[in-house]
Amino acid sequence: MQAWEENVPADLVRRSGDPELPGLYGDLADIDFDREAMVVYSSGQSGTCPGWLTGIEVTELGIVQLTTTFTTATFTTVQGERVGECTADYRAYRIVLSIDRDLLPPISGLPTTRVLFNGEQLGGGGLVTTYPAEAG
Repeated sequence: MQAWEENVPADLVRRSGDPELPGLYGDLADIDFDREAMVVYSSGQSGTCPGWLTGIEVTELGIVQLTTTFTTATFTTVQGERVGECTADYRAYRIVLSIDRDLLPPISGLPTTRVLFNGEQLGGGGLVTTYPAEAG
């Protein structure tokens, strides 16, 4: 419950569909804590190409693979040509979601920095740990 209270503002707009806009896409009551865990995912994205977490998988080697999906902005040039381009502005965000416990590493395997984002190890890396993360 601490993760929800600290990361889900009470004034979020209720929404449905793909989470392309900030909002509340579910309720705390929707989580079956017997088979699901609440996860806080923190990342960042371009202001014109929103993304969201679409998958979590743990390999036999204990590597956490995160899959994200991004939309591509479409702009019209002076010549009327439509092109896709994402701006370089970085906007930090976090989401709270429920995940089947079977898709997560066992608590005994945490914390881990063995995290891949869309198949790549990002320069800043990643951390999968219990909430709240301990200051390190």
